[in-house]
Amino acid sequence: MSADLRDKRILITAPLDSSERIAGLVRQRGGIPVIAPLIKRVPLPGGESLRNKLRALSSYRWIVFTSAGAVERFFDELESLQLRTENVPAAIVAIGERTRWRIERRGFSVDCVAQDSVAEGVVEAMAKQGLRSGDRVLFPCADNARSFIPEELQRRGVQVEVMELYTIAPDTPDNLDYIRAALDSSVIDAVTFTSPSAARRFFEIFSWQESLPRPVIAVIGPTTAAALCEAKVNDFVQAAQASAESMITALADYFCRCD
Repeated sequence: MSADLRDKRILITAPLDSSERIAGLVRQRGGIPVIAPLIKRVPLPGGESLRNKLRALSSYRWIVFTSAGAVERFFDELESLQLRTENVPAAIVAIGERTRWRIERRGFSVDCVAQDSVAEGVVEAMAKQGLRSGDRVLFPCADNARSFIPEELQRRGVQVEVMELYTIAPDTPDNLDYIRAALDSSVIDAVTFTSPSAARRFFEIFSWQESLPRPVIAVIGPTTAAALCEAKVNDFVQAAQASAESMITALADYFCRCD
């Protein structure tokens, strides 16, 4: 792989449990990752309602996973109840290859992968796999997940059970003073955002001065791009596909064009 990020300092704002993988992608291209998690995933209390849904997994035809946080929290809860794997329905849906990898790492097979890693792509992938009116779908997610998937499935006559497993909370990196000084002195070459929450948090705690040379911004997909537009920031690099790999590739291509 070419060193097209050589000596570029790339700020990574994703949750800590996702940052190291993105940092590895930056290092592969010769860049210098600066990890500064601005948000974190916080598990929501389970309770009897959650446990009852897990015990009734055989009643669902589909389980849809669209985030790493949902995968990890779901299977942690499943293991805590010591449920047998045959209680999990045949059709497990994942958004993108990385989510698929996380599910398979927990010992479960994935039957449907939405290669278009946005919510709209999930519904279309399910339709191609035989989604029918009357099907029951379990949707483990964050409490602030986009409503598109359950709403679109319901529009198609599907019964959807939303299972909120975690929330996204603000985080403050230990190196906050360094990050602020590095941004003010234009040491940071680029900032990456993998979620709207991280983007909003960034603009809450850091100044974005017009008078200073500003770092390039790279976003993972359209929903994160929309959050930047809300913040009146319209100049950014967007991944061709909604994945960390595609985001870092787009950033590297940008610097290649500029050099």
